[in-house]
Amino acid sequence: MACNCNDPVNSWYDWAHQMPANILDLVAIAQLGGLPGTFLNSTSVNTPPVAWTASGIAYSGEPVVAALATDSGLAINNANRYNFSHEQRNQNPLLAPPLQKVIFARAGTEWENLITLAFGGVTYNDLQLSFRDNAGTRGDAQGTIPVISWTGSFTGNQQLGLVFKTEGHVSLMLRAITAAGDWSAFEIELFIV
Repeated sequence: MACNCNDPVNSWYDWAHQMPANILDLVAIAQLGGLPGTFLNSTSVNTPPVAWTASGIAYSGEPVVAALATDSGLAINNANRYNFSHEQRNQNPLLAPPLQKVIFARAGTEWENLITLAFGGVTYNDLQLSFRDNAGTRGDAQGTIPVISWTGSFTGNQQLGLVFKTEGHVSLMLRAITAAGDWSAFEIELFIV
């Protein structure tokens, strides 16, 4: 294949042979609980040594957009107006379950999208964020997948801050490992406008 581009995916065989997309093509800044994420090429984001468990992570509250230019009253006012006029997550308990993972976010490197995640009483020590579809690939030539990684002790409610370079409709996956060694994955579907 001369163009070095991905062919259409028609089966799981095709998907496994796709090159993983680079999360840095979309995300300019990522933080979790105030801790900046670290970019790395992961060999473990999609290959647990144990069976996957159900994710205990959930959204908590309404996401908000914050201006990164905190010294600019105009930028702060713009972010406040955006939050007032845009519902970023539908919190109706009767919403169909597949739609409950959907969040609308704001594109542009001057805005941080703050999404509160509820980890509950479980402590997570290792978290990796990447495109969901990367987990279906075998990785690049070295078997790695580009991720944004956090290690530490994450429990209770934690704010995930994301700054997006571009608009789009994407599904992200937050792979989480608990202190007990349980592996799970939480999907975040985003309409970035």
